[in-house]
Amino acid sequence: MENDTQVRKKALRRDMKAWLCSLSPEEIQLKSESVSNHVRALQAWGKATVLFSFMAMEKEVSTKSLNSEAVQAGKAVYVPRIAGSEIEFCPLVDGGSLFAVNSFGILEPEADTPPVDLSSLGGEDILVLVPGLAFDSANRRLGRGKGYYDRFLSRLIQVNAASLLLSGVCFHGQVVPEVPVSEGDIRVNIVITEDGPVPRSWGKA
Repeated sequence: MENDTQVRKKALRRDMKAWLCSLSPEEIQLKSESVSNHVRALQAWGKATVLFSFMAMEKEVSTKSLNSEAVQAGKAVYVPRIAGSEIEFCPLVDGGSLFAVNSFGILEPEADTPPVDLSSLGGEDILVLVPGLAFDSANRRLGRGKGYYDRFLSRLIQVNAASLLLSGVCFHGQVVPEVPVSEGDIRVNIVITEDGPVPRSWGKA
């Protein structure tokens, strides 16, 4: 039996997927370019020595230009690969040429690519670009229901980084009044859309 939070999450996922499907490739591209520009304006973007990013699905914010620029700037860039019930992050090399399409239709590093050892990142300035189906102004996040990112972010937060910023990236239409959350759901520090950072509602629990 699903509880109320699970029912609300399922309904919001359905609504967000339907809205994303209504976007044309041209809209996705234009909105993604604006999101990327706002990410570049973050102090954490220039400061970061390590970028945890992702390879976008068809209806997600494209991170392609950000990933390329970060590599060219000498940042260590890592992107996810599904490993059983978890995700692990591997170096982005050769522009993603050493990638394969997984069962979700997402490009990910091939199986023989060694993942990063999170314990090696102590003292680094880390920026994480976090995808999601929905966010709210209290920085709550709705993922796709597998909990991959929540478990990964929980582990990453334990790293003794010099600085760590979790930046949700999405389109403005994915920002809702309130995202239902469960125990173990990780909030981001900031949410960036094509309109810029979402104003933080400090009064919300």
